[in-house]
Amino acid sequence: MSAVVELPLADAPGILERAKNRILHEFVADAGDWSGLVTALRRFQDAELLDHPTDASLKLHREMLERLIAFGELLLAATQSPSFPDRQTHEMVVVTLQILRDDLALWHGRKNPPEKNAALLAACFPE
Repeated sequence: MSAVVELPLADAPGILERAKNRILHEFVADAGDWSGLVTALRRFQDAELLDHPTDASLKLHREMLERLIAFGELLLAATQSPSFPDRQTHEMVVVTLQILRDDLALWHGRKNPPEKNAALLAACFPE
């Protein structure tokens, strides 16, 4: 036989409010931690990518960005709901996600072939 725990329905609003507050507090803290990882990403870029990036460091960087973006999209899905009560956290998520997407495009976007770069330079700066 299994024991049945009965909760008085009169307690339900308080229980749900406490649970909502606890979840929201943890969610906001985790979103802040995620956003703070941009600083660590900048340090990695400065140390590993600026001068002579290796294939391994570029691969690691891309993987980190993709994971951060995927988590950010999860945060965005939750915070963009009109019922999400913390608009400041929503804005932080939007801005951080844009920074990460910009970094992905900057460091790992498509590269033009040398011939196209030469043609662009010739078109912009004719001799």
